Formats: sequence, structure tokens, C-alpha cells
Amino acid sequence: MGGNDDLTLGALFKAGSRQLAEAAKGDPLKSPHLDARMLLARATSTDDHRALIDPLHRVASADADVFKDMIARRVSGEPVARILGEREFFGLMFELNEATLVPRPETETLVAKVLQELGERGLLEANLTIADIGTGSGAIAVALLTELPAARAVATDLSYEALQMARINAARHNVLDRLLTVRTDTGDAVAAPLDVIVANPPYISDAERKDLPLEVRNYDPALALFSPDQGFGHIRRVVDFSQKTIAPDGFAIVEHGYSQSERVGQIVKKAGFKRNECVLDMAKVPRFRCFGKKVT
Repeated sequence: MGGNDDLTLGALFKAGSRQLAEAAKGDPLKSPHLDARMLLARATSTDDHRALIDPLHRVASADADVFKDMIARRVSGEPVARILGEREFFGLMFELNEATLVPRPETETLVAKVLQELGERGLLEANLTIADIGTGSGAIAVALLTELPAARAVATDLSYEALQMARINAARHNVLDRLLTVRTDTGDAVAAPLDVIVANPPYISDAERKDLPLEVRNYDPALALFSPDQGFGHIRRVVDFSQKTIAPDGFAIVEHGYSQSERVGQIVKKAGFKRNECVLDMAKVPRFRCFGKKVT
């Protein structure tokens, strides 16, 4: 990419897509054209379809330089969400920083499961208390609060920077007045009883570190990824916390790794919960465990 003849949306998009495609080396999980469109839209303050419908639109050289830098960062392996500093989750845009995970599409199933359960119980407008353990960007808690107008949430995280970001995102979506953030490792200092407990805790063992995609290993915070006890340490703490704080009619749902479902079910059973349900994600992978003191 270089020269005045290249300073159009179409030319920049074509060159950026080519660079990303070459870097992807045929990896079907990569999306060079989509990535180039998103980065070009941000660099030029246009929408992500403008390059397709108005390819001859001239671009300021400064904006072109920003785009080229973004492409170079993406070629080096930096995720698009990190470059843009935000990611969509459950139809909402969430700002990110170095202390927060990039929200994953699979985790939207957790939010949908909570809303489905509350809807079936006629509690979508009830005065509920929710705890989001290990909130990160606040994606789960904020998404729930936007759908539950009378609910309040406590969001915990060990990272002060993550809690700052959760509050920024809560303010962005007009639910900050119903969100309390608490700096704690799991759920200490959160008062009972809780109607709903949600968590996407660290669940990757240190032995699995080498097998992670580079985008995760190099750019997601280790504090939010790795857990002791072969990846079950934080899940066990969430289950123990839930046993002490969950309301008699309440329920908890925790995310875990694709191969951890059976072991997590055993942890939940040992803690004495009568409800112990495996929940599949959108790809039909066992990704969550829903549990409570009563079988519903």
C-alpha cells in the first residue's frame, strides 16, 4: 500500500485484504476480508460497507496511515477486537482493555439461558439480585441488566483495571446505577441471598497454555485464563461460593471448557446441589453447568 493512487477506499480495502489473506495462509478460521472492512471503517470513520459501495471515495493520507498500521498489527496476530478496543456481545458494544478478555460469542448462551429461565418463571421484571463472578469487561452483568429492568447486580473481579472497564461499559449502556463492583478473588464480601449467580471464570490449566491460539495466549490476560487444580480451581470456588450464598429458589450458571463438563458436574454434586444441569453452547458443545438447591 503506497502512493496517492492508492488513497481510495477500494484500493486500501483490496491491499489490506490481500495482506491479511497472505498472512492467514488459507486458515479457514481467519476472515481477512471482514477484518479489513472493519479496520478500514474505523480508520476512516465510515461504516464497514462503504468500501464496497463507494470504492472510489478518497481517503485522507493520515487515515490511510492509520489503516496500514492496523493491518500490520493484525498481520502480527493481534485480534481485531484488541485493535479496535471493543467487541460486540449480545447486541451491545463493550469497550476493552488489557485486563479484560474479549467477550466470546459462546458466552452469549449463558445470558440467554438466564433470561429463558427467568422468563419461564415470570421473573423478567422482578427485583432480583445477581452476582457476576470474575466480570472482566462486565459483558455478562451489563447484558443481563439491560434485559432485566428491576434487577441489580454485583460484579466482582480481582483486577482493578477490569472493574474500571466494567463500570465504563455499564455507564455506556445506562445501567451503572444498578451495578456494584467489588474487588475480590471470587465472591468474598458479596452478601447473600443471591437470586442468580453467573460466572465465566478462568478454567484453563497451565499444561494447556502451549495449545492455545496465539491470539489468546499473547493478548488475553493470563489472570482471566489460567486456573490451578488442572483448570478447576476457580470453578470449585464459584461452586463453593454459590453453596453459601444462593437463595433457596435461585440458580447459578458457570462456563467451563469443552472437555470439563463431567468433572464440573461431579464438583456440583459433591457440593450438595440438587439441580445439576449440563447446558450446550450454540455449537452443541457442553459449555455450561446450571445448578441450584432445588430441581426445577
